[in-house]
Parts: sequence; C-alpha cells; structure tokens
Amino acid sequence: NFDGFGFVAAHAAVDATGLDGKRVLLVGCGGAGSAIAASLVQEAEIALTLCDIDHDRAAAFARRLAAFAPAARIETTPIPAGAFDLVINASTAGMHPGDPSPIPAETVAAATTVADIVTVEDTALKRTAAELGKRLVVGDAMVAGQISLFRRFLLGAARTERDALKAKDA
Repeated sequence: NFDGFGFVAAHAAVDATGLDGKRVLLVGCGGAGSAIAASLVQEAEIALTLCDIDHDRAAAFARRLAAFAPAARIETTPIPAGAFDLVINASTAGMHPGDPSPIPAETVAAATTVADIVTVEDTALKRTAAELGKRLVVGDAMVAGQISLFRRFLLGAARTERDALKAKDA
C-alpha cells in the first residue's frame, strides 16, 4: 500500500517546511488513513492525533501504531477539534455533494495545511480550506506521489515499498 508514501510526497510538494515538530490530526483510520499514519510516524517526529467515527477502531489502531513506532507521540480523540498544524481527512466523510465537512471550520482555521485525500474535486473541507487561504493537499496529488513508486515496485527490482522508495526512476 503506497497511500502513506504518496501522501508524504504530496505534502512535501505543498509544504516545504516539512513534518518534523508538527501537530497532526488524522480523521479516518481505515486503509488509507492507517497507511498515512504509519508513514507519518516513520518519516518525522510529530504529535499525531487520530479520530474516527468508530472511536474504538481509532484506539485499537493507536495501540498497533504505537507498537510499530514506540517513540511516536500518538493519541486519539472522539471529536476532530483543536489546534493542529496539519489536518487530514482520510475518511469517506464529506465526499458526496451536500455532505458537511468532517473537520470543523474552527479546526481548519487553526491549521496551516489541510489535506483531503478523497479524489472528488469539490468537497466542503476543500472549499473551507480555500476560503481560509490554507495550503491544500488533495487526493490527486497523493495519487501522483504514488505513481513512480508503483512503477518501481511493479516493473522494477523493488520487492518492498521501502525498496521502491530507495530505487531511482528508470
């Protein structure tokens, strides 16, 4: 699963300040959200707060993630609110026309960078981020960050995701 690596690449293209020291809110602990969280705690020293509509799922994932990255600062919250440098929607919430944003406007306003990984072009979260002048990471940018990794993995000598990251494009 290259979702996490693709997200890190997409974030780097939008925010040159990097991830170290950032307070990050990640909404959605499913497949893509889990991969993004794993890559984030491997790539940088961050304070990661996980939120999922199923708080028990978020708590269980936080425990698995802490075992994977024991030095990481990880907590959970039942409500996606607070002050964060980076807020990420990795859930399906908000992707249908008329859906509300999965992250409150006050939380978006306090952030420097907002990410909405759904590939739907127009969402309430993307509109709020644009209205507030926030840096925005979108799902299509995450997919673009995955393309060369996929090629290295599927057509090259790479046997693992990490091997694909180390390989050079042909």
